[in-house]
Amino acid sequence: MLAKSKYAEAKSIYLDGLNEWVQKRDEYEEKERIRKEVIERERKPRRKRVRRDERPTVVEWESMNRRVCGALVECVPVGLKDFVQECNYVADVIEEVRSRYIFTGDVAQLNHRERYAQLAFDSSKNPIPQFEKLEKLERTAREYGVVFEDKEKTSMLLKRLDEKWKKMVLEATVLKPDLTHHYQFVKEFMINKWQVEVSLDMHPNNYTNKSLGEGMESAMYLDKNPKKREERRDGNGRREWKGRKGGKAEKEKEERGGESGEEKKEAVCFNCGGRGHKARECPTPLSKKAKEKLEEMKK
Repeated sequence: MLAKSKYAEAKSIYLDGLNEWVQKRDEYEEKERIRKEVIERERKPRRKRVRRDERPTVVEWESMNRRVCGALVECVPVGLKDFVQECNYVADVIEEVRSRYIFTGDVAQLNHRERYAQLAFDSSKNPIPQFEKLEKLERTAREYGVVFEDKEKTSMLLKRLDEKWKKMVLEATVLKPDLTHHYQFVKEFMINKWQVEVSLDMHPNNYTNKSLGEGMESAMYLDKNPKKREERRDGNGRREWKGRKGGKAEKEKEERGGESGEEKKEAVCFNCGGRGHKARECPTPLSKKAKEKLEEMKK
């Protein structure tokens, strides 16, 4: 019994010592860990707390919308610039653009490049109004930041020509290889070609005035215009006009049954039918019809 009691006492002393040693070891390790953390904290700057939710906050969202709206100011039409500058939400800008410029059919300024490319050229119509419409679209598009280079304009123009225009332009490139690379060359070629065809009466339904044709090729084939009046000087140096007469002169010519204006040289007597004198000065006695006609003229 004595031995067992001594063994139990020794065991309890041993366990108490072991527990005390383990406790001291844990305390030492905790102090060492704290010391290392203090050293690391003093050595490196303190990190910001990482937010787990990656979605933008309300402040970040409004700031982003303001930046995007500011970038949209130069892209939207003039009528929306004030609205965009005061707006803080891109969704409102997009909705306003759609409601005012897409669904209503007003001048849609956001698709000028597509409208420019869709403008077609018909060989049966005068290309001058078509070019004017094309250049007007280009000027309007330039106001909203859409700029076309010369090669881009030429390539887009060639794509919009019909088969007849394409064939004529390709035939012209044999003599002028640079024609397909310069917009102005293509424009001048098409206008001159159209004027030549109009002067040759190849477009009878066209109302273009032939006398207004421009270019050397068109002038070579212009017919004599009956409306054109020639200017000349008489012996006294005064200006005279020879050509188309007025309606009044034509009417007098029909009533008298003779010529009018400068072409009339002699008076015609309705009594004897002779020339060079009038019925009042006629040496032949007046007939009954002549007397009645003179009386009517006096009335």
